[in-house]
Amino acid sequence: MNAIEIENLSKNYYLGEITYKDLYNDILSVIPFTKHSNNKKSINALNNINLIIPSGKTVGLIGKNGSGKSTLLKLISRITIPSHGSIKVNGKLTSLLEVGAGFHQDLTCFENIFLNGAIHGLTNKEMKRKLDFIVEFSEVGDFLYTPVRRLSSGNYIKLGFAVAISVDPDILLVDEILSVGDIFFREKAKKYLEDFSKKHNKTTIFVSHNLDFLSEFCQETILLNSGKLIDFNKTEFIIQKYKSL
Repeated sequence: MNAIEIENLSKNYYLGEITYKDLYNDILSVIPFTKHSNNKKSINALNNINLIIPSGKTVGLIGKNGSGKSTLLKLISRITIPSHGSIKVNGKLTSLLEVGAGFHQDLTCFENIFLNGAIHGLTNKEMKRKLDFIVEFSEVGDFLYTPVRRLSSGNYIKLGFAVAISVDPDILLVDEILSVGDIFFREKAKKYLEDFSKKHNKTTIFVSHNLDFLSEFCQETILLNSGKLIDFNKTEFIIQKYKSL
């Protein structure tokens, strides 16, 4: 079975005074003749992407700044919607796309753990069973009842990562953010992700500018450039292709 199937996917963003920060305006932005789309210049962030990612793969995603990497992950995560095309996701998906995503700044770490569990459809009883794992893995036990806005960026990442993996997703999207954590946590997270894919037939898509990490960790890698899919192939081959752009 394939984890993700993408067909004829494009995403346009409109430039101008108005920016779209919610789903309602995002939808309006792709409807012709609305006040949002009239007389607005657009940028083609992704252009006609066709891609199939099999289940059980650890996949890298690379490209120059502005190539469309983050846009692709946001589309797969359904944070935003395509301008054209379709995305089919088979299984439960969770994503770590930016520091603190999904956390309420004024709630404590403890409260955010349960809030995120509810967002992913888990009950309080289920989250209580996972609490010890989350606290131990994230290493934020001393800050459990502290509002998350007081956490360092590193502790933010640790907590976000621990909560994301605790919901037992079939597909995990990670956008560079593990680089914020300390080297010891990165190694622990890396080990978990290796086991996550190999032992449980899970799928991970990992954006990183660290080519050595991708070479060691990812079996295959996607290369984007200027919103276009250049290739999806063995990581070493893709890295050489990336360097020649």
